[in-house]
Amino acid sequence: MFAAALPLANVKLWAGEGTQPVPAPAGSISSPLPPADPSGARLKMLFVPGEITAREHCFDRINPLVKHLPTPVLAPEKPWESMSIESASVVYSQEEKLFKMWYVAWNKGPFAKHESGVPIHDNWTVTGRWFLCYARSTDGIHWERPAFGLVKSKEFPDNNIILADSGLFLNLPTVIEDAGDPDPGRRYKLFLYDNDGAGREGGRTAVSPDGLHWQFVGDFPVLPTEDAPCLWHDRRNGLYVAFLKSRIDNKRSRMVSVSRDFAHWSPPTLLLTPDLGDVPTVQFYDQCAFHHCGHDFGFMGRLDQATQKLDVELIVSARGGADWR
Repeated sequence: MFAAALPLANVKLWAGEGTQPVPAPAGSISSPLPPADPSGARLKMLFVPGEITAREHCFDRINPLVKHLPTPVLAPEKPWESMSIESASVVYSQEEKLFKMWYVAWNKGPFAKHESGVPIHDNWTVTGRWFLCYARSTDGIHWERPAFGLVKSKEFPDNNIILADSGLFLNLPTVIEDAGDPDPGRRYKLFLYDNDGAGREGGRTAVSPDGLHWQFVGDFPVLPTEDAPCLWHDRRNGLYVAFLKSRIDNKRSRMVSVSRDFAHWSPPTLLLTPDLGDVPTVQFYDQCAFHHCGHDFGFMGRLDQATQKLDVELIVSARGGADWR
């Protein structure tokens, strides 16, 4: 996945921040490579495969993702989660030392109101009610659902629901904590897909002082998207980046729009679409982005229409978030 492309005969390279020598990691894998320098230091650098033009005295080290537990850390257990829970967004608060999760719950019980079903995309039928819920954790593994009761219900008075769909369907929320915003009422920012069942659908934005009490801002929709948007805050330049789902030649593709104030957005432009290098049945369903070691990376969901399986692949931006591959 990552490799060196410099004549570093006496240095082993490890993916990480910075370019300063650091102590060799304990239990590192032994390999038939030249030894480190006399100080025992190893140089931390990161190279993206697409930028490598030559290889000499270097090696690749691939570290696949490993699931921490064989079972989910959060599973449906509440009445308003009767069908499923999905589409989680997690933030770690440095101030509170707390993991915070916003996730979607799908209910077909007493809360439900769309029992007859309404077609949406790809002949998929929406039923029930959809809610944005909140959970918290000190370790990211053991989660609790605080019973705030912000959404009132006679059937379930003690619930962790903080938002309900506007009439039909909501999904794929992304929440960011923006400590740099001078307005404390905008510390948390939300971007999600919403559909009111009356002709309005697309991306919606909301702000909150605490991640619990939300106020929608901007138009509905603020941006055109199908049901798999994602928000990224590029803190290096202050940009809010909205990744959007659209169709190119009837194939799910990814679009992008940016904003400096979370209110005025650029016209969406094409980011990624399946081409001749992809299997004909593959489509690009969703994605996220993050910054690491001077590069912008992301995970993209690739849906195979033939098998209906969704795989995740690593993508990288070559020009500061403007060109992804």
